[in-house]
Amino acid sequence: HLYRTTKRFKKRPVECGEELVRLRAAARVEMKELVTRGPVDGLERYVESVARAAFPALDLQCGGAFLTLGVFKELGKQYKQGDTQEARDEAAAMMLGYTGDPLMEMNVAMYRLARELPVAAWDEYEDRLSELSARIRRNVVGAAADLPPTFVASWKAFIEEHGYDGTNQLFVSSPRYHEDPVLLLEKLRHSVGRDVSDPERAMVEARERRQGVQEKQLRAAEQAAKWYSSRVGAVRARNLALDQIMWLRNAPKLFQSEIFSAVRTGVLSCETRLLESGRLDVAGDVFHLRMAEVDQALGDPSLDLREIVGQRKARYLRAKRATVCPFLVDSRCRILKPNVKVNADARAPGTLAGTAISPGVATGTVRILTSPRDKFTKGDILATVVTDPSWTPLFVSCAAVILQVGGALQHGALCAREYGKPGVSCIDMADLKSGMVVTVDGNTGVVKILDGC
Repeated sequence: HLYRTTKRFKKRPVECGEELVRLRAAARVEMKELVTRGPVDGLERYVESVARAAFPALDLQCGGAFLTLGVFKELGKQYKQGDTQEARDEAAAMMLGYTGDPLMEMNVAMYRLARELPVAAWDEYEDRLSELSARIRRNVVGAAADLPPTFVASWKAFIEEHGYDGTNQLFVSSPRYHEDPVLLLEKLRHSVGRDVSDPERAMVEARERRQGVQEKQLRAAEQAAKWYSSRVGAVRARNLALDQIMWLRNAPKLFQSEIFSAVRTGVLSCETRLLESGRLDVAGDVFHLRMAEVDQALGDPSLDLREIVGQRKARYLRAKRATVCPFLVDSRCRILKPNVKVNADARAPGTLAGTAISPGVATGTVRILTSPRDKFTKGDILATVVTDPSWTPLFVSCAAVILQVGGALQHGALCAREYGKPGVSCIDMADLKSGMVVTVDGNTGVVKILDGC
């Protein structure tokens, strides 16, 4: 089925893109109606209804996204193995600047929203975002009018459009912006300040570079064409894919976040009933239950939920205490790490060799984060194991990026190039610590420790 959908998208990308917009709009309307009605017929049936409403759009999104993999794989190969620096630079340019990318559109909306709130307000509530959240809420519901009306209107519009998102948004147990506005404020503050560049401008510049490279390569193919051999058709097809399909790269994940947000709302509705009846003790315990168990509990007061939750919660909390989670181990449980090829200079003391994922060189203070909610200072070097879309606002204000996991096509690499930040991957976070001063060379994949603190 996925093969047929991908083939259809490849054959008619413009028509499929337009159809996808219609399907997603219809799915959003139906899911909102389901959320408003709630799980009146049980949680399992509610989730099934949400899935049926979302599937047509998600199915087509996945077909288009799967098609992007082949294009990205070829561009990634050229980026790493191109014969010349020009060829590698052109490959990097063609992996960026896609009109309609929902993740970039959300980030632009965040940037604009953050800057509509006066700087004085951000300064006043620097370490008291929960109080700022309460103040915003009073303005939203009309109980106060001490914030700019334009900001309040933009806040309402953002929550309506993107309130489903949050941190760890593919976990149903994770809260969303519309539930906990502090999550949104923590990200918005990264876009405050004169030294923070406009992501929309970066996106437009990236699009212009990409389209310039596409046109250049098309002209070269036309000039080199012969009656028995020509790459013109292949280049045109690739350019069409870049213009009409590549914006889909983040769409399925964000739409799944929206789906899980709708599911979460139904789960919380059931949890409220179980808390009020004394069947559960703590908010969040419902996520240790299966959907069938929730439905059974709502219909059978004798079911002991505390016993079921207790054992599972204990295992969950024990796993959370782990400080290291190996990504790959062998049959003897030895932790395997990337085998990075390095030159002699990269073996010098105080030098860490990784993989170059975004060009450029920057020096700054390392800040190791375990969550996009962690405090981060503008101009620091963002260092973490791996990133996903919820980390994107931090790329606006960081000086460079160091990752432990991820290649040239992973989220962190794409965002680093989109925002023009030097990036290196395959660096073990155990070799770094917050406060170190380092130079990140995204051209060579080398991180030099200048001050080990």
